[in-house]
Amino acid sequence: MLTQRKIELLKPRGARYKVSDDRVTGLFVRVEPTGRKSFYVYYRVNGRASQVKLASTQIMTLSDAREVASGVLLKARLGVSEAKERRAALSQTLGGFLEVHYKPWVMANHSRPDAIQILENTFKAWHTKPLTDITMMEVDRWRSQQTLATSTVNGYVRKLKTALNKAVEWDIIEKNPLERLRKLKEPEVVIRWLTEGEEKRLLDALSERDQARALERTSYNNWLKDRGQSPKPTPEEYETNISDHLTPLVIIALRTGMRRSELLRLRWAEVLLSKDDVTGTESDVPMITVQAGKTGKVRYIPLNDEASQTLREWKRFSTALVGKTPEHVFVNGRGQPLNSVKTSWRNLTLKANVNVGFHTLRRTFGSRLVQKGISIYQVSKLLGHSTVTTTEQHYAALNQQDALTAVRTLGESL
Repeated sequence: MLTQRKIELLKPRGARYKVSDDRVTGLFVRVEPTGRKSFYVYYRVNGRASQVKLASTQIMTLSDAREVASGVLLKARLGVSEAKERRAALSQTLGGFLEVHYKPWVMANHSRPDAIQILENTFKAWHTKPLTDITMMEVDRWRSQQTLATSTVNGYVRKLKTALNKAVEWDIIEKNPLERLRKLKEPEVVIRWLTEGEEKRLLDALSERDQARALERTSYNNWLKDRGQSPKPTPEEYETNISDHLTPLVIIALRTGMRRSELLRLRWAEVLLSKDDVTGTESDVPMITVQAGKTGKVRYIPLNDEASQTLREWKRFSTALVGKTPEHVFVNGRGQPLNSVKTSWRNLTLKANVNVGFHTLRRTFGSRLVQKGISIYQVSKLLGHSTVTTTEQHYAALNQQDALTAVRTLGESL
C-alpha cells in the first residue's frame, strides 16, 4: 500500500520507474534517476490514454494528490481531458502559444525558423503574460528601453505582430492587441558599396592571403614528411590558388549578391556548374539555386565565368582536403559547415584597408547591375528582395545619377 512514508523512502535507480497507488486507480509516483519524485495521474478519454503531472512530492502530500487525481478522473469520465485543458490554458500565454502552436507551425513551414528564437529570447519576460495583455503601451515602453538599431527593434516587433496575427487566424484570440501599433521611424540609411578601387584592394588582399597560406601549408607538409607522415593536399597539386573557404566565399558573394546566411547554408546539390571536375556532369547554364531564404521564395542566380571557375576549383580542392565531396559548399578543413566568418573577414578588410561589412558585397553586386543598365525588376529578382520597392529604395541614388547623366546628354547630338 502506498503511504507518505513509503514515498519518502523511494530510492532512484538507473532508469525512471513508477509506483502506483492502490487506492486511486491511475495515480502513481514517478521516480527519476536524479531522485526527483512527482505525482502523476493516468486516465483515458474516449479511449485515448493521457497522463498529467500533478506536482512534486516535495510540495504535495499523498492525501492531496489523491484528491486532485480523483477530480481529474471524474472529468475524464465526463469526456474532459485535463491535459487538453492545461494546453488550452497555456496557449493563452505568449510562451505557451509559441511552444504549443506557433513553433511547430514555423518549423514545418519555414526553412529559417529564427523568428522563434528571437521571440523566445527577446520577449522572455512576457512568456507568462496572456496574449491579450500585451498592449501597445507595454511595447512602446519596451522599445524606449532598447539600445539596438531602430530597424532591428522594428524587426523584432514585426515578428511579434506576425505571431499574434496567427493567434487571431487560429481563433485563439479575437483581435491582435498590436494591430494599430506603428513602427518606429528609421533614420535614412546610406547604402554603401565598394568602389572599383576598393574591390581591387580586397581581391588583392585575398590573393596575398592565399599565397601566404599556401607557403604555410608547404612548410607544414615538410614538417610532416620529416616525421614520416603523409602530407596534406596543397592548392598547387589541384591547379588552384585557393587556400581555403574565404576566397570562394567572397567571390561568390560579389558575383551573385547572395546573403551571408544563404552562402553558409549553400549545398553542392544546389550548385549547377558548366563542367563539374569532381562528378563530370555538365550544364549549359551554370547557376545556383537559392532555397527559400529571407523572403521564403526560391530563386535562381546564373554564374559568370569567374564564379563558376572559382567554384569548380574550390570543389576540387575541398574534396581533396576532406577526402570526399562535402555536403555544404563552404566548409572548414574537416568538412564541417561554417557558422561564421567574422574573424577572417575582419582580418581581410583590415589588410585591404576597406572598412565595410560582409553585406557590402551583396550591395556591390546590386549596384554594378544597376550601373550596367539592368532593370530594377531583374535586379530585385536576383537579389531576392520581397518587393521591387525595396530594391528601388536601396539603389535610388544610382537611378537618380543615371537620370541626371541622361538629361545632361540631351541636345549633345543636336
